[in-house]
Amino acid sequence: MNRYDARENAFSVVFSSHFQSDVETDELLSLYIESQEIEDNDYFRQLVCIVRENIVEIDALIESKLSNWKLGRISKVALAALRVGIAEIKYIEETPVNVAINEAIEIAKKYEDQKCGNFVNGILSAITKEQ
Repeated sequence: MNRYDARENAFSVVFSSHFQSDVETDELLSLYIESQEIEDNDYFRQLVCIVRENIVEIDALIESKLSNWKLGRISKVALAALRVGIAEIKYIEETPVNVAINEAIEIAKKYEDQKCGNFVNGILSAITKEQ
């Protein structure tokens, strides 16, 4: 599994965790790997674990960049893409920031539309300007 696939699979797990928040991370990962019949991957696991362990901080960072919006108004696709993108930007130093942003945008566009990609770009760009 390459890095893009790891990100896309992490996005899928983060997205599904909106509906399965009470399931432990290891169980969620195992169920996903089994149901999708994918190979296990350290980067994929790392991204999911970072998001799940730091969800409060990640969501607070997203909310700090929303203008006249609440987190609950963001589409689940955009929110999952943002969470994975922020996990890479803030917690994985080896990933270049522009790569993390571009990959999150592409995933958002793939699973929703161009407007979602633009939204993800705006939020992630605003977050990275602070660093």
